[in-house]
Amino acid sequence: MGRGTSIVKVEGLNRLLKKLRYADPIYAEPWRAMMAGLAERGDELGVQRAPRLTGHTAGSVTHTMHQWKVPLWVKISTDATSERGVRYPFVLNAGHRRPSGRGLTKNRRSPTTEATIKLHYRGTGKSTRRWFSGVLTILRRELKSKLADTARAVEAQWAK
Repeated sequence: MGRGTSIVKVEGLNRLLKKLRYADPIYAEPWRAMMAGLAERGDELGVQRAPRLTGHTAGSVTHTMHQWKVPLWVKISTDATSERGVRYPFVLNAGHRRPSGRGLTKNRRSPTTEATIKLHYRGTGKSTRRWFSGVLTILRRELKSKLADTARAVEAQWAK
């Protein structure tokens, strides 16, 4: 050995490298479980909050998750459409719509714009505004505790 050269022996290097492997990182399983939980919770909330008349909107709420080992996104969506092809879940989410067809009324406050029709849950009078986008707000509130649970699960995996 030449001058200035030293040998370092690392005990348990193979075990450490196994924990840090790129193809199947130690955090993949807990992260995937958390993302799947978020997707299912979002699906559940979407069904609960959906305006009901025929049940078509609530029945069309679905979720999809990124298929990598460490998923980067989940998507909660609905594909309900009216007979005319209007994606009415998103009209309901806005909480109002512009009237269409003949005999449009003018808004008294602003004579150049059309009046809007307020949409609400049947029988309650409560607005349908944000019924779908409100799911994201609720999930954001729940995310902090889910991330803490995931961190504990990763720490438990690391300790093995």
